[in-house]
Amino acid sequence: TQLAKTMASLALKGENRQRVAGEGGMEALCELIGEATEFQDYPRCTNGARAAATSAMVNFMFKSDANRKLLVELNGIPAIVDATVNNADSHVIEQSVRALGNVSFNQPYTAAKVIQCRGVEAVNSALKVSDLRTDARIIEAGLICLTNLCNSEQNQTTVGAGEACKLAVHVCGHSESPQVLKAAARLVCALAFSSFVNKTRLGEMGAIHTMMGLCRK
Repeated sequence: TQLAKTMASLALKGENRQRVAGEGGMEALCELIGEATEFQDYPRCTNGARAAATSAMVNFMFKSDANRKLLVELNGIPAIVDATVNNADSHVIEQSVRALGNVSFNQPYTAAKVIQCRGVEAVNSALKVSDLRTDARIIEAGLICLTNLCNSEQNQTTVGAGEACKLAVHVCGHSESPQVLKAAARLVCALAFSSFVNKTRLGEMGAIHTMMGLCRK
């Protein structure tokens, strides 16, 4: 756990990201995040260690296209998706969702890989089980992740084909958190930006009425 936290701290500085990643740091994190724990009496990767490892991964990919592509090459996305879906720890879920969002930012190629690994379904699942009153950080991270995935017309349509449109409209209509509302409104914009299919979907779900109500708040 402490080693993963140390790597997360090191990755906060831009000059460290490429060096540590290039020396096997990200590969070690991928192995740790993906380590099975169900059949181990004393698992090496506890929830605390996995949360720290995914947090480190978030930092490694911040403003680093090279590290985003490296995560794909290391086949690390499936492990992060699995942590999002199959772990009940809120910190693990939040950091896993943030990692999926960071690897997708401004990169249609890496975003497509997240989509292929069923990352959209994983984030949607995390959003559906989160409470609007107590899980604002997870919800905000999930909405930002889905927004980052909408970085091409094809990706927008694919993300919108699931439950993202419905979830975005629902959050816009029911959340009281300014940060969450901001993230939800941005997701609506991202979904509709170049996708006529999503514009239709959102219109049929009452997005215009909901957004107008949000403007009046």
